Amino acid sequence: MATKYVTPNGAGSKDGSDWSNAYDYSAFETYYEGSLAAGDVIYIKPESDGSGFSLTSDLTPFVAGTITAPVKIIGVKKETTNTPPVGSDYAYGTDRPLFTCGAYNFAIGSYFQVMNLRFTGSATDYTTGTSTGDYCLVVNCKATNTSSGYALQLDNYSTVIGCEVDAASDIALRLDVGGRAIYCNIRDSSSGASFAAATHGTAYGCIISGCSTNGMTAGTNFAVINSTIYDCSTGINGGAYNLGILINNIINCHEGGQTGVSYDSGHPYQYADYNCWYNDTDVVNFTKGPHAVNSDPKLKDPANDDFTLDTGSPCFDAGMQPDANIGL
Repeated sequence: MATKYVTPNGAGSKDGSDWSNAYDYSAFETYYEGSLAAGDVIYIKPESDGSGFSLTSDLTPFVAGTITAPVKIIGVKKETTNTPPVGSDYAYGTDRPLFTCGAYNFAIGSYFQVMNLRFTGSATDYTTGTSTGDYCLVVNCKATNTSSGYALQLDNYSTVIGCEVDAASDIALRLDVGGRAIYCNIRDSSSGASFAAATHGTAYGCIISGCSTNGMTAGTNFAVINSTIYDCSTGINGGAYNLGILINNIINCHEGGQTGVSYDSGHPYQYADYNCWYNDTDVVNFTKGPHAVNSDPKLKDPANDDFTLDTGSPCFDAGMQPDANIGL
């Protein structure tokens, strides 16, 4: 298990041992594809002028992590000098190191944890993520695909937390069996989040907006909780899958010819309640539940990414809450 340090241009001997001898991108690529080991921790920061990294080929990890020794890739602010960095060094927003991927993929393996980075690319499969790895964790990252590929793709039992994801002509976030999206902003894509053909997927506390096809594509045993879906052609497309569970969501697709939730056919395992519905067509082959709110949620300024509730919203205190009826 090793700790490595990376900047775009590197420093000193470029052996990655500390910031004074940080890998440059070329040395990082050689290490990542040729000698990476389970349990390694990689700290990445931009140059002092904020410049980032440019991929010149697909980047593929030498090994996967393990459940007891995950590989960690952590972005920190350009001013960082601590070795190792501390929590206050972690990068957010435009301080996060940027990987310009072009037509290449930044791939990760099973049991990888990736934090505080930005990725932009035009690959026709995916910009960042993995097509072979499971049990990944991606936190506070931004991924954009400007072409006909996914922005972020993760395999089985992976979790995405606090990420921003968009793909102009494809699926922004593609998750597989047991995938979880938590507090993510998924927007301006052909399709927002896809759990299709997967089971046990969960979206919690997400905002999904401006998707020209589907906000979410559901799989079997799919749950959406405490999320807001706005201005999507179809908010949630359940297709032929069953066991759709929707609790405490705002589904607001009311920009002309838009549908809130659509399934190919009804199913006795579907359950929804305590959601706010304001769509051109609320549901197709789906039942809202007895505590549905059927009116404009009065989002403050969704066109400018403010999805908070404005004064007089019917959604205040209208969600499912633990109380005496639940036995607590």
